[in-house]
Amino acid sequence: MHVIGKLRWVSALSVIVFFIPGFTFANVIGSDAQNFAPTPDGIDFVTVHASETLEPGIINFGFYINYAQNTFPTFEGDGGAPSQSLLDKNDSFTSADLNVAIGLMDNFQVGFSMPYVINQTIDDSDNIGVFEGSGFAEFRPSMKYKFYSSDTWGFATSVSANFNRIENNPYLGEDAGPTMNLEFIADRRLGLWNVAFNVGHRWRDSGDAVTNSGIDPLPNQWIYSTALSYLFEDLDTKIIGEIYGSTPTEGTPNLSTRQSSSIEALLGLKYDVTSNLAAQFGAGTELSDGTSTPDYRIYGGINYAFGPVFKRSSFTEVDTGEEITLSDLGLRFKFGTAELVEDSLDDLEMVVARIKRAKKFRKLIVEGHTDSVGRRGYNQGLSLRRAQTIQQAIEKGVPLPSKKIQGIGRGEDHPIADNGNYQGRARNRRVEIRIVK
Repeated sequence: MHVIGKLRWVSALSVIVFFIPGFTFANVIGSDAQNFAPTPDGIDFVTVHASETLEPGIINFGFYINYAQNTFPTFEGDGGAPSQSLLDKNDSFTSADLNVAIGLMDNFQVGFSMPYVINQTIDDSDNIGVFEGSGFAEFRPSMKYKFYSSDTWGFATSVSANFNRIENNPYLGEDAGPTMNLEFIADRRLGLWNVAFNVGHRWRDSGDAVTNSGIDPLPNQWIYSTALSYLFEDLDTKIIGEIYGSTPTEGTPNLSTRQSSSIEALLGLKYDVTSNLAAQFGAGTELSDGTSTPDYRIYGGINYAFGPVFKRSSFTEVDTGEEITLSDLGLRFKFGTAELVEDSLDDLEMVVARIKRAKKFRKLIVEGHTDSVGRRGYNQGLSLRRAQTIQQAIEKGVPLPSKKIQGIGRGEDHPIADNGNYQGRARNRRVEIRIVK
C-alpha cells in the first residue's frame, strides 16, 4: 500500500471511530479514575510510559479488552462512604481501550485513547454504584516529548487530557471541565532488561457534587508507576511487571486520602507475532482497596505498527577519518524478501549518487542486518541477500572493480535498538554502507 493509500485509510478509520455514537451514563465510576490505561504508542510496556517516542511517520494502533472483578464501590447506610473491601459483593466489569499514536518529528509524538464500557454484571444492585449503559467513557488526547536519550538512559515528559463523556459523574462533579495530566518519564535499558519510572500530577476542573451520589468530586492527584521487563529473544516474548497508582493531594468530606487512592500490580507477556504485530495478555490485582481497584483483572490486547507514512529527506553520514559510514538509508524491503519496496527506490538513487561523489577509497562494504524475530539461520541468510541487492544496485550505478565492493550479512547479531518493540526492530532491520578510505 502506498503512503497516500495508508493516510486515507488512517483518516477514514479515525473519522469512523470518533463519530461512533454512545454516551456512558453512570452514577459513580469516573472515567479519569481509570486505573488500567494502556499507552497509545505500545512501546515496551502496558500502562507505564517508556521514554522512547514513535519515530516520524510511524503509526501504532492498539486495542485492549480488560475484565475486572469487584471494581464498583458499595455504599452501606444513608450517606455512607463507599467501600470496595466487602467480601459478600460480586460484580464484574468489561471494557475496551482503542488507541492510536503517530510520531510527528524526532522525539515527539501525539496519541489518542478512547476507553469504552462494554458490559457489567452485578449480583446485587442495592447500594452499588454502576454504569447505566455502554459506550465511550472519555476521549483522551496526549503527547510525549523525549528530551534526553543515550544507550542506556532515556528521559521524557507526557501531557494528556481527559474529556469526560459520562453524565452524572460524581468523581468529577456536574459540569466539570477536562482533567489535565503531566508526567515525567525515566527509563533505563540494561541488555535485555528494561526498567521505567513515571511520576506526575493530575489537575481536575471539578464541578459541583452530584446530588445523592455519596461522593464528593475527587481533588487533584499524584500519579506514579513503575515497570520492569525482560526480553526472551529466542521466543520473541517479553515478560512485563508493573505497579501503578494514584494518591489525592487531600481527602474529601466522605473519603479519606487512603480510600480515594488506588494502587494495582500486573504481570503479563508481550509476544511479537510479526515485526509489525504484537499481542499482549496478563493479569493484575489491587495492592490495597481503593478507587476502582479490582480483586483481580485479566487483559489482552494487540498493537499494530507500520510506517513511516512520510520519509526523512536524507540519510546519516559519519566520517571517522578512516572510513565513512552511511546509515538511516530509508531502504525498506518487502516482508521476508530481498526486494525493495517501491517507495525506497528514490532513497537508493540518493545513496548511489553519494557514492559517486566519494573520492578515492580502498573498499566499499555493504552490511545487511535483521531484527531478532524468526530463526537465527534464516535471518542470517536474509540479511546477506538484502546486502547483495544493494550491492548489485551500486555496481550498476557506479563502475567499480568487483574486489572493491563486498556484501556482508550480519543477521541479528548487531542490534542498535531494542528488539522488544516495533520501531526498535525496524531500526535493526537495516542496511549500512562503509566507505573505507
